[in-house]
Amino acid sequence: KFSQNTQIKKIGISSSSISDISMLLTLRRVVGLLVSFFAINTRAQYGHIIIPSRSSLNEPMDIQTKKIQLQNHQAYLATITGSEPQSYFHVLVKDSECSLEKTSSLSKKFQCEYAINGGPFHSYTKGGCVGLTVSNHTVIQDLETNDDGSVGFGITDSNEWILGNLNSIIHRDGANLNHFNIQEFVTGLNGGWLVYNSTNVVSNRDGQDPAPRTAIGIDREGKRLVLMQMDGCEHCVSRSIRGRGLTLQEMAEAMKGFADYAINLDGGGSSTSVCDEKVINHPTCLDYIMRQCERPVASAICIRDNSMPPGSISTKSSSKEQDLSSQE
Repeated sequence: KFSQNTQIKKIGISSSSISDISMLLTLRRVVGLLVSFFAINTRAQYGHIIIPSRSSLNEPMDIQTKKIQLQNHQAYLATITGSEPQSYFHVLVKDSECSLEKTSSLSKKFQCEYAINGGPFHSYTKGGCVGLTVSNHTVIQDLETNDDGSVGFGITDSNEWILGNLNSIIHRDGANLNHFNIQEFVTGLNGGWLVYNSTNVVSNRDGQDPAPRTAIGIDREGKRLVLMQMDGCEHCVSRSIRGRGLTLQEMAEAMKGFADYAINLDGGGSSTSVCDEKVINHPTCLDYIMRQCERPVASAICIRDNSMPPGSISTKSSSKEQDLSSQE
């Protein structure tokens, strides 16, 4: 039986103990960063993919949209088929500096039938695209020579989907961007790859924190483009159906059910879905409270059929399973 003095001695913390605890926490943080670094670089080792589109320009573009529940979280799914992708897949930016603009504003300006937020950016006030960004054949942000980890998603002039890290190819083969004839391209976030060859390539230790997510993918035949956006609030304490969101591993598992290759786009308070120029999800731009607000971003993915004349956008060509524009 311990005496009171013995108990006090047991729970007493000396200065050396505090130092030891501090060192332990620092070591834990370093180990965590190393694990994250190697996990990201492990995913980055997957080779780039070029998938010829099997669609024809004579086929009408078709958008299937659906509001779904994933692990009690609200998500928005869009699958696009038909027509040639270079006629409907667009990466939007406000200007050559990648200045910030809301996804809904970009969608309205370019008359998108469907749009999601795009890649990460450097500053919440000034924007600035991170990684290779190409919009309508124009290189907005060039490849960063010291970046061998980030992967991206785009389309070439030959109607080929191109995914992966292009730096590794250029360093290895001495090629340049002109070699790929890229029409549109956006770089993803945190290593990028979610699904590779129908396999979830995100480890359970990589990206454990739940958050709103946005992802883009393609099937192995190049016929079906998949856009998925998950609602949440990254730093909220919430028990609501929206919750904080999904972990990166969970998002990859969700995308695996729809795409054979998929990458992670910007997420958190940037995650936004727009249908017929209306925000249909519950974006949480402040990250710490569940209040609905849309964050300005540096880029967006726009689905718009170029065969339709300006001002004639209609949902008649889209087989929408639900009227998402009227749902919150």
